[in-house]
Amino acid sequence: MRKAARWWSAVDADSTPALRHIGMEQARGVSRGVARTALPVMVLALTIGVFFANPTNSTLLWSLTAMQISIAIAAQFLMPFTRFSRVQYRSVAGCFKAFVIYTFCISLGWGLLFVTASHGSDTEQKMVLLATHVGVICVGGLTFAMIPRASLVYIFNLWLLAEVHIFSVSATKLVLLAALVTLFSMMLAQAYLQMAEAFVDRMKADMERREAERRMADAERQEIERSAAAALASRAQRERDRERAMAERQAAMVTLATRYEESVAALAEHLDEAITALAQATAHISDLNASARDKAQHVLDLATSTTDAVESVAHATGALNQSAAEIAAEADEQVAIGQAARAAGDNGLISLEALGEQTDTIGEIVRMIQDLASQTGLLSLNATIEAARAGEAGRGFVIVAHEVKQLAAQTHNAVARIDQIIEGTREKMGVADSAMRSVAETIAMMSTHGSHIADAVSGQRQTTFEISEAASRTASASQQVRMTADEVAKSAREADVLAEEIRAIMASLRARSEALRVTSNDFLASLRDDRYAA
Repeated sequence: MRKAARWWSAVDADSTPALRHIGMEQARGVSRGVARTALPVMVLALTIGVFFANPTNSTLLWSLTAMQISIAIAAQFLMPFTRFSRVQYRSVAGCFKAFVIYTFCISLGWGLLFVTASHGSDTEQKMVLLATHVGVICVGGLTFAMIPRASLVYIFNLWLLAEVHIFSVSATKLVLLAALVTLFSMMLAQAYLQMAEAFVDRMKADMERREAERRMADAERQEIERSAAAALASRAQRERDRERAMAERQAAMVTLATRYEESVAALAEHLDEAITALAQATAHISDLNASARDKAQHVLDLATSTTDAVESVAHATGALNQSAAEIAAEADEQVAIGQAARAAGDNGLISLEALGEQTDTIGEIVRMIQDLASQTGLLSLNATIEAARAGEAGRGFVIVAHEVKQLAAQTHNAVARIDQIIEGTREKMGVADSAMRSVAETIAMMSTHGSHIADAVSGQRQTTFEISEAASRTASASQQVRMTADEVAKSAREADVLAEEIRAIMASLRARSEALRVTSNDFLASLRDDRYAA
């Protein structure tokens, strides 16, 4: 009994959420029983009033019948969890108290109704009422079994009034029946208590099972959440690693591009400076060529004049006897012309030496351009390697590096052509230098011979044969001077053609250098835009 009392005690029922849930389920079970038995209660009470009323009990019997019907109707509006309930119950204790009060009233009404109906009835009617009385104990006790206190109150009241009912029928003959009803009521109460315990134990086990399932589900959910969080964190970490690697790779590409831009800009600047210097040297060479061509023409004119003078000397020698004074004048004119030719030849040698120095300067510039082309090729190779390491992001860099490599190759070929031109110019300059020196020596010889002629004419110490011989040698030398002057003029014209070719090559190099600069700047701008967009 004490074990069961814990489950129907109001204090225990509201002590924990689990017990409160169990208590509410007990109240709902009893409420369903009250709803099911409401109509049978009213029908049974009305039947007893109709069939067992007699002149001695009719007033009280109908009053008790009306009371039972009123209690059954009121229960539908006042008991917890009924369909038409208008009372709010906030605790299990309140529900249990309401059902205890209801069971007390309904059981007291049934007992009084059965005892009153027996008054004035015959023996057979009394036995029917007594049997009905015991049946109501069973049915009502089962209805309130889920709340042990209400069930005990109901059974106790009906048992006590059943004993009064038995003794009112026969005080001596039904003693055994009274004892049996007492034993039956006790067993019925025990059975209902055990039923309530089983219900509570079952509810408790079910709640424990649900709680275990809930804990298991919570554990599984937490595990799933932890796994999902770990997977999300891992994915986020991988994404951060990928973004960091991409940023590092992009930064490396930008750094490489910046270094490449600086190197390309420096090389382009050096190349521009070299091209400018080469243009200046070429212009100077053109000026020197023009000067050398003019001086060679002057030498040619002087050589022609010398030839004419020598021929005149030869004619004058043949007619020596006719006019010695005329021979002397012609000899003096030859000497003057020879001195002028010698001075022009010296100036031509000076121009050729200056042209040789400028050619050497151009050679140094060409070697510098060759070094720049080699550096550009190495830079292109390094850029290609770095771009290959960068993967997909360096594909555009490979294109720029390839263009730089092509520019380096073209620069190298152009420089090689310029070097060939310079070597050819040097060879021509060597020939011109040798020719001019030969011209200078010949003119010096002509001047000497002219002096000798003048001395011979003046002193008349040489024979006419020597004069003729010297005139012949002077004519040959004059012819050689004319041929040499023609060669110098031809070399100067060829140098002008080579200078024009050098200018064309320099213009092509300048255009390609500018194209390289524009392509490199566009690629770097695109690379920086991609980085900012990322």
